[in-house]
Amino acid sequence: MRIKLLFYVEVPEEGGAEKQVERLARGLNGSRFLTAVAYSRCRGPVGDRLRLAGIPVVRFSHLDGAEAESVIRGIAPDIFQK
Repeated sequence: MRIKLLFYVEVPEEGGAEKQVERLARGLNGSRFLTAVAYSRCRGPVGDRLRLAGIPVVRFSHLDGAEAESVIRGIAPDIFQK
């Protein structure tokens, strides 16, 4: 059974934390982890590279708690990192 991980970044741009999430999401063993990344503002190059690598990237509004909850529940991660 793979562990579902959902990482959250506000904007998937070229910042330090965003690059760290990208490295981690791409570097985890795919046979052990199912990884997705969520963001709440404009799409950026980190999100584009993750998509090209086959990692799901989803958007939800950080201002709309119901929408965020719906997206998170839909993915049903074992671990949600914000």
